[in-house]
Amino acid sequence: MTHMARRFRAALSLAVAAAIVVLSPGLEAPRLFAQVVVRAAPVALAPVVGAAPITAPAELSLQLSLSAPSLLAPSALSAAAAPSAPAAASAASMPELAQALAPHLEAAAKPDVTASGAAAAGRGIEDAITGQRSAGSGDVSAVAAVEGAGAPALGFSAAAAAPSEAPKTGVAAAASPAESKSVDSAISYRVHRAILKIVAGLTGAVFSMPAAGPSLTRALIASASNRRAVFSDYDDTLAAYNQVLPADMVSAVQAVKAAGKDFVVISDRSDEPRAYQLTVFESLASLPSETRAGMYVAANSGGRVYRYDETGNTPVRVFEAPALDDASKAKVAEAAEATKGRLKEIGAEQHVPSATNNNPSESWGAYGYALMLKVGSSNDQVRGAADILQSELAARGLNVEVNPRFAKDPANPPYINFSVVTKETSSAYIAKALKLQAKDILVIGDSMYTPHEAKNASWLTRLGEKVAGRALSVTGNRTDANMEKGAPGALTLSVGTTGDPRTPNLWVLAGKGPSVTREVLMSVASKTRARVEAALPSKESLKAAVSPASPVDGFASYVYDTGLAAARELAAKAGYRPDNIRFASAKLSPRAWGEDWTFSFVSPRESEFKDPRAYEVVVRRTMVSETQLDAISAKDLGEIQRWGMPSTFPASLFAETVKVSPMDVIAKSGDAARTLELQARWNEAGTKAQLAYVLRGDKGRELQAVDAATGEVSVPQPYAKLKETLITIGMIAATAGMFAAIYWAMSHAGVAASSVQVPDGWQGPIPSNVD
Repeated sequence: MTHMARRFRAALSLAVAAAIVVLSPGLEAPRLFAQVVVRAAPVALAPVVGAAPITAPAELSLQLSLSAPSLLAPSALSAAAAPSAPAAASAASMPELAQALAPHLEAAAKPDVTASGAAAAGRGIEDAITGQRSAGSGDVSAVAAVEGAGAPALGFSAAAAAPSEAPKTGVAAAASPAESKSVDSAISYRVHRAILKIVAGLTGAVFSMPAAGPSLTRALIASASNRRAVFSDYDDTLAAYNQVLPADMVSAVQAVKAAGKDFVVISDRSDEPRAYQLTVFESLASLPSETRAGMYVAANSGGRVYRYDETGNTPVRVFEAPALDDASKAKVAEAAEATKGRLKEIGAEQHVPSATNNNPSESWGAYGYALMLKVGSSNDQVRGAADILQSELAARGLNVEVNPRFAKDPANPPYINFSVVTKETSSAYIAKALKLQAKDILVIGDSMYTPHEAKNASWLTRLGEKVAGRALSVTGNRTDANMEKGAPGALTLSVGTTGDPRTPNLWVLAGKGPSVTREVLMSVASKTRARVEAALPSKESLKAAVSPASPVDGFASYVYDTGLAAARELAAKAGYRPDNIRFASAKLSPRAWGEDWTFSFVSPRESEFKDPRAYEVVVRRTMVSETQLDAISAKDLGEIQRWGMPSTFPASLFAETVKVSPMDVIAKSGDAARTLELQARWNEAGTKAQLAYVLRGDKGRELQAVDAATGEVSVPQPYAKLKETLITIGMIAATAGMFAAIYWAMSHAGVAASSVQVPDGWQGPIPSNVD
């Protein structure tokens, strides 16, 4: 079984590699693989005291980078050309190198070391060996060469580690490179997503999606205009954390509502006032009451859903998810106390509120718990604390995910937390209440990604980093991506620079934060809900779409004659014979008080210099006090290729041929029928042209055809032409094989010996057999 699993993984790996080379226009596959397999930058080995530096070749450099005990193997995975190590390594003497390695080797050797602690130790060892900061260590800049005593500093710098807001976070600022990869092709972006999803499934390593390029970002923002509802996060999406909605965003939300579209806010923040935090309702107080009227807002990570009343002044709770019960709270309290007691194992401390920083040291909510750590705590300490709380909760039978989080403001403490509810709960409830489907919804937020390390580092993890264009982030938060789970397949846009590739329709926009969100909202507002719904394919059956007060009159009220007259006029203007015009098709569009018929006519080829010419005429029949007819549109579509000419029927024979009315066909249609067309087509024997009504269902699939002259019904057979197709393919193959055999025989035939003997020394002409 193990052998078969290895074979399967090898085959899948080969398929992924082939997909990159063949399918993706934006991956630069040859350079990508070259960077992974061959490290061009030489690595200078630490010199023996008094000896000249020894420079290792590329092959040894590769061995060094792959053998470093970092779970992330960042030196082999860096997305851009990393600073070369020789300057740093050669500047460090052997005692200095040993001094730099000592604390990391000691940390890795501890018997009770956690997974995150082992990873941190591995990164520290690699930093000391290569003389630069590894991608996973939380600092984007390379560590300078060690000039004197002292090892390279580990963890976040004050700026990099800075938390921004206690209850809301994204990826730590230091986790992203200064310049990350962007992809400007929708096809290439989907290929990137597919590869990163495969890497996540096979290795457990979840890398962020790259950002969309400028053109793709513009296209995605433009596509938002076709959505009928916006489900938005608040903090760092609509406004900065804990801030009231600013005036420019108020106008954007008003524009969305004025277009007849729904605007929903789903926030992590509480619905109850706190000394250090506004409620989400207080942040929305700047919206006019008429804009808030009927608006859905979810708080507490989506655990509680509210809807403003008709005045827009009072949010009324309409849904509440089950909260932590007393027994679970008691277990969480025990786990929290145990975690506080173990913080010293990782050198961490709990945050203590002060006059300058009144954030609490811990926070309880209806659905979860958060423990704040000392401002300036390193990423390893925060992740280690999360590991400890996770294990303590699991030991008490609570299966929840604890998240290590860094705030974006350096003045606020980092923290670890968990919640038994996610934004999926409220998203699903609100979508159902508003009768929305996934295709109607736009999800937007800044927290769309949580990194996960690989269970076992391999070439696939290195590939994942190359495809992502960035190293694995230190921390992250995908709370906003959970909104998509409530409406699977909804268009999901990240304005936080990262995104989880396992979210099906997620795209990371270029740019960041509220300024990008406002562009998206203005695009949503640019097209009214009525206009969007009018452009959507109707799911209503054809029979239900026909108004009983105005049945489809078809061609009895001179509808066809009106269309033909307009087409003949176009033909005459183009220099074609008006009496030689032919009918191709007519498509019905039912209206509340009548119908539209879109006719297609063709003038056949009349001379060597006149190819066939096509015309389109739309005729509207309207019932007000009496039937009115208008050719509301008549277009000359120009010449068409002879081989592209559709099947046609003599226009002059139309009236005497059509004996079945459109209403008769509609009356007998089933609920699956969506559209009706009248087409000129050949009969099944292919011997003569006929006119047939064609009923189509979803996605234009033909359900049945009705002969307009006899009423005979025919149902298309999926494999009706399979036999003829196979025979044709067989004949082509046989012909090709025959010619191949003839060519082979000619090329391998022996040269016949001549019967003519030419005497030795003969200088004259060579005689033929006739001679």
